Amino acid sequence: MSDEFSEKKPIVDKEKCIGCCLCPTVNFEDPDFKMVQTEQGEKAEVIKKKKYNTKMIEESIEYCPVDAISQEE
Repeated sequence: MSDEFSEKKPIVDKEKCIGCCLCPTVNFEDPDFKMVQTEQGEKAEVIKKKKYNTKMIEESIEYCPVDAISQEE
């Protein structure tokens, strides 16, 4: 079964994000997230793409310990 892709962009709530690095490691071969340094410390940021791997986004949402990840409706 092939991966499904969607144009629906994942969203990171940087207020909630604790910089745990779980979201970029869910799919390290073709990540949808990267870690960036902010004034509040390291936070996840969405990598701009035309399409996102639906399964990987769902897993990132599931694994985020502080519910900082969601996806556009």
